[in-house]
Amino acid sequence: MKKNVLMVAIGAMVGVLGVVAVIDKKINNSNDDSVKITSFEQHKVAMEEGADPSIGTTELPEDFIVDGSFESHLPLVVIDVSGKEIPINKEYEYNESEGMEEAIKSENPFVNGTIAVIDNADYQNKLSDTPVTVSDMKIRLRGSSSQKFDKKQYAIKMLDESGNSKKVDVMGIGENNDWILNISMLDQSLMRNYAAMKFGSALFPGTPDCKYCEVFFKDSDNRYEYQGVYLMMEKIEKGEDRVNINTYHPGDKLVSYLLCRDRIDKNAVQLSTYASENKLAYGRLSVLYPDEDVIDDYAFNYIQDDIDSIERVLYSDDVETFETWSQYLDEQSFVDYYIFNSIFRNYDAGDNSTYMYKNAGGKLCMGPVWDYDNACNNDYNAIQVPDYDYFYTQVWFDRLVLSRAYVDALEDRYKELTNGIFSADYINDYLDDVAAFLGNAAQRDWCRWADKYGVNGSYYKSYGIVDSQGFVVDRRSETFLDEVHRFQNYFFLEEEFIMDNLKELEKDTNKMDKRIGAYFAMLFMVLLVCSVTLISRRKMY
Repeated sequence: MKKNVLMVAIGAMVGVLGVVAVIDKKINNSNDDSVKITSFEQHKVAMEEGADPSIGTTELPEDFIVDGSFESHLPLVVIDVSGKEIPINKEYEYNESEGMEEAIKSENPFVNGTIAVIDNADYQNKLSDTPVTVSDMKIRLRGSSSQKFDKKQYAIKMLDESGNSKKVDVMGIGENNDWILNISMLDQSLMRNYAAMKFGSALFPGTPDCKYCEVFFKDSDNRYEYQGVYLMMEKIEKGEDRVNINTYHPGDKLVSYLLCRDRIDKNAVQLSTYASENKLAYGRLSVLYPDEDVIDDYAFNYIQDDIDSIERVLYSDDVETFETWSQYLDEQSFVDYYIFNSIFRNYDAGDNSTYMYKNAGGKLCMGPVWDYDNACNNDYNAIQVPDYDYFYTQVWFDRLVLSRAYVDALEDRYKELTNGIFSADYINDYLDDVAAFLGNAAQRDWCRWADKYGVNGSYYKSYGIVDSQGFVVDRRSETFLDEVHRFQNYFFLEEEFIMDNLKELEKDTNKMDKRIGAYFAMLFMVLLVCSVTLISRRKMY
């Protein structure tokens, strides 16, 4: 009798643990179908609707001046600033006391002008066509070191005839007054930010939308100087179609906010918190929302105290205090941010151009993603070392990786994502499609910047360096398609090492996975019940 009772108890215990494990696995691997690109995919839609990437020349005059017959399947953007020079927006000086660079902004970096967009429904756009959008605007250079590159990037603010801010729908992306013309000269594949924004939209709400276009400056003689292929992009900011958080009204007790970690900038509303005061963090967190003209002392102190409290938990030496991090941080977004930047390998992420937000009453979320020009083995100051995981050293994440629960969540999420759209095979095919869509436009861009691209590139300093695998690094591509292949090959090489890198983090974790603890707690309870039952039956007999 006793033997039968014991066998039943053991069977029940095994059954219960099996059910719990299955439920746990389903919970941790659910929503596979929900991981999909949500951003508008210009290259797919255009090709489905009959766009012809082969139209237009692949050669340009030596002075890059073209006439009204210029034709492309991409939208054409014409900037007219009446020949005025657009000045440097900001310089950077090394701050000895802080041990990092500090941004020194120009007082008035904007130049006024007009913008015209030619974007015909049949994907046949000529400079002589009537624009679908014309607006007054003011324009400035954007970026950090990239401001000094030959191929500039620009920030544009749309204006009405009186010089006031005006929202304009550009290329069907949506109405707004702030727009970015992006593609750094570093990214000769022309695809890194496009791919990052598209794949980022699968994980991070509010990831900026973008569309390819070709850009021209109109000179004082009404001639068009070709500048190359760009992305017209949304800016990261609060908005219903962007970072959708609650509006702050003075007097509100709970404050929604949007922050960005970047270099020290005394012209911005920047926080001074536990990590920055103790030199545990790079740069500073700037408050992007509430806006500078709205934020009051209460809101500022609320945000600063909130971040300060989070950092005191993350950097606490008390394990029990530290393990409460998930009460303050949105685990999913912090896991996804780590995985995304392990896959795309962006050395800036975590330090510069790193965004986060919190809705009133919620937890702090990471994202959206931004600025991937030098990602995927494209940082000209550093070579890609695929068997080395750099992200665990980044601020905040250097502490999160001490949590076994966090590390296990990283491993589970990585398996899930790479079984879907984040596999190297899927990304490879995706980039093939984007390259085919760019077609002759990419060839024109390479023609425009032939003295700076490929074997003539002056921005790659790592030629001849030997990497950790013993290979000599040569990232000088001869053609656009060579550069695309280099971009694609990166993902296959990186995929070989990421899981091993994640498992290495287990060595330094503070505690075992809480799920394992839960299993043992349940096992203890089952054994306790069985013991009580056996003792009771023994007394009966």
